[in-house]
Amino acid sequence: MGRGLSDLQRWILREACERGQLEYADIRRDYFGWQSTQKDQQLRDRYSPKEIGEGEYNRVMATISRSCRRLEERGLITLEGYAPYLRWIKPTKAGREMESG
Repeated sequence: MGRGLSDLQRWILREACERGQLEYADIRRDYFGWQSTQKDQQLRDRYSPKEIGEGEYNRVMATISRSCRRLEERGLITLEGYAPYLRWIKPTKAGREMESG
């Protein structure tokens, strides 16, 4: 499998296993500590690049996307929904086994 998981990848896998699924918004709020000032029509947290800072917003979004893509390539999670704002992260059987073991 090559290199081990990053801190963020371990956090994503652990939280997805504990919650059953995880959304990108959960990572932005709970891992990166972003505060939402808006809600969308489904009452999901929305984050403003202008309030967060364009550079920081883009960096974090790229980091989340890359981390999730690598977990998916390893067969530890599946990604559902449409990128980049509404993505559901679900652990696979291999991901749950790795997390529990």
